Amino acid sequence: MRSVLACSILLLAFLLVGCKAKPVEVRGVVSKDGRPVQVPKNLAGMIVFEPAEGSTGLKGWGAPIDKTDGSFAFTEGRKLLPGQYVVTLSAQVTGSNQDHYFGGEFQSDNSPLRYLVTEAEPQEVTVDITQKTVVAK
Repeated sequence: MRSVLACSILLLAFLLVGCKAKPVEVRGVVSKDGRPVQVPKNLAGMIVFEPAEGSTGLKGWGAPIDKTDGSFAFTEGRKLLPGQYVVTLSAQVTGSNQDHYFGGEFQSDNSPLRYLVTEAEPQEVTVDITQKTVVAK
């Protein structure tokens, strides 16, 4: 009886660990009017995927937005767990918390941008600030 109970507990533990979602690579481009954004050289562009309200067990990550082609990547130690995220954007002078490029429109308290990270890897997305959408390519 003890061995059956012990085996059942081990099997349950194995299934719980085996079912845990794995982080996935998400990369893409921030665009405006159909073209990649070009963040001014004196600003540091940042994209952040924050767990949406009601999401549990998710961790938010930020990544720099490339100044020349609007690209970003969540790779290596900054992959995202599957789930719903609010996407925020900012471009600031170093040492400032004021958004000097996106006008504060995409900050965490009011960003209309949402994205559902799935288990597929890698994921390529376009963050369109004109249409206010985040879509998989």
